[in-house]
Amino acid sequence: MFTNKKRIALWMVVPFAAMGLLLPACSDDDDDVPECTNGATRCSGTVVDTCTGEAWVPGDDCADQQGTCEVVAGVAQCVYPNPSPFEGMSITLDLLSSTLAVDLGELDITEFEGDDAIRLTRVVEVAALELPWDNQYNFISSDDFDVMNDRFAGDASALPHYGELDYGFLVNTEEDGLRVFWGPEVSLPRPLSIKFMDGGTIQLVPFDATELLVVGGEVRARVDLSALPTEDVVDYKYPEDGAKPMIPMVDVFAAAELTSPDAFAYKIYGNDGFSNNDTNLMPYVNTTHAWINPADRRVIAEEAWDTTECCWRVRDTVLLIGIPVQ
Repeated sequence: MFTNKKRIALWMVVPFAAMGLLLPACSDDDDDVPECTNGATRCSGTVVDTCTGEAWVPGDDCADQQGTCEVVAGVAQCVYPNPSPFEGMSITLDLLSSTLAVDLGELDITEFEGDDAIRLTRVVEVAALELPWDNQYNFISSDDFDVMNDRFAGDASALPHYGELDYGFLVNTEEDGLRVFWGPEVSLPRPLSIKFMDGGTIQLVPFDATELLVVGGEVRARVDLSALPTEDVVDYKYPEDGAKPMIPMVDVFAAAELTSPDAFAYKIYGNDGFSNNDTNLMPYVNTTHAWINPADRRVIAEEAWDTTECCWRVRDTVLLIGIPVQ
């Protein structure tokens, strides 16, 4: 990987002609007002002053290039932050109705397996999406390799959801340029270690109003609720609404081809990221007494199988994650 070196713009002290010696820098301490001696330097905030003709003359303002003024070995000088190892690199966010260029050199740096890295979440956050959970995320490299279409034949379910982006990292490699890597927390159908992402694109792939993603073990499937049969159910919390057509959750699992749904307890995410907490997962047996309303993708359960804790009643469900039962 690359080693960052601090860039320092040095102001050299002018020799005193008669003595041929370097004079010490003058301090700008309010309690010790220095004598201005020709050629000396000092910091005035972020500005380097030089004593010229027995007067302090302001030089460059270090803040103009995001620097600070510091006295090093008696010499006032501009000190600049280390340049990002991703300086000059960019990724385009394809927001479907618009695009946004993201300067990677301006993003926070973390570490992945000992290398400088940027979390994918940091890239997507630049767009300030109102509902980031309402999408999956496709990757198109600078050499036009399209993960969803070229690797998965247009199947969006294989793509990472928003919760997985925090475990995805951009790393600048010598062999493959800017490359996407994933932490062990993410289990995707096939490795998505995408090469040549400098100048590439992260593309939003939104859920339709009746779609949700089911994840459990090796299964990842988008389920279209509008294609599933319903049965009339009265929500015990809103009996005044009468019976509404709803889809049994077990039918959702069947549509996703989740072969062992009883091996999991379920975490339910809405399109705003709201979900039940990890201590209140929905056991499989409870899902056999639960439904999803296709009109608003709200999960409900029979009163005897509901929870008194927060929160199985998630509206606009976009994600059902099966957590293996120990």
